[in-house]
Amino acid sequence: MRLGVFFHTCLVLAAFVGPASALDSFNPYRVGVDAAHGVYLGKGVVVTAGHVVSGEPHVNIAGKQIPAKIIKRGEGDVDLGVLVIDDHLPELTRLGRVSLCQDPPQYGDPVLVVGVAAPRLFQSYILNPSRVPGTIPSKYEKFLIRFIPEGASGSGVFHPKTRCLLGIITHKLSVTSAIQVNGQPRNEIHDVANYFIPAAEIARVIPPELRD
Repeated sequence: MRLGVFFHTCLVLAAFVGPASALDSFNPYRVGVDAAHGVYLGKGVVVTAGHVVSGEPHVNIAGKQIPAKIIKRGEGDVDLGVLVIDDHLPELTRLGRVSLCQDPPQYGDPVLVVGVAAPRLFQSYILNPSRVPGTIPSKYEKFLIRFIPEGASGSGVFHPKTRCLLGIITHKLSVTSAIQVNGQPRNEIHDVANYFIPAAEIARVIPPELRD
């Protein structure tokens, strides 16, 4: 059995829909980044997965398509994109800030995953790597959540009580197993988890002048 890492940028999120009141609290900060997702942190800063941004991206926020400037796109193995938009627009001046969580999550902790399509809110939890088949690269061990449907790249992973941002989903982990179909060998892929870039890495990548 082999564990693979697959980037994904599908549009459709379809599964558990969270309570309307919980979703409403995230609505102003859920953004679209071209064909993917992102989170508006305030002060004109949008964070998303690095592999979904290129060229001259646009951010869909407050019902408007706003041109964005890429100021960071990937750094080593950190698949994170940081964009800047004009925060002087009237629709944005009314928004507050999204705080980055100071404490890393623990195994089993519940999380909320907020995307754009539909719109949807998903409940998940932090996975213990010992429950994931195959060998998990060490950099993923503490930042796995139970797999959610395709199309989560750039979605925010939030603490359900404090509403701080735990991280940004960048890719999924899949297991490949060999099976027999009509007597013929075939590989079958099972998606088991999503990995997210943690808040501490996000804070490190954002330029100092744009941090809190």
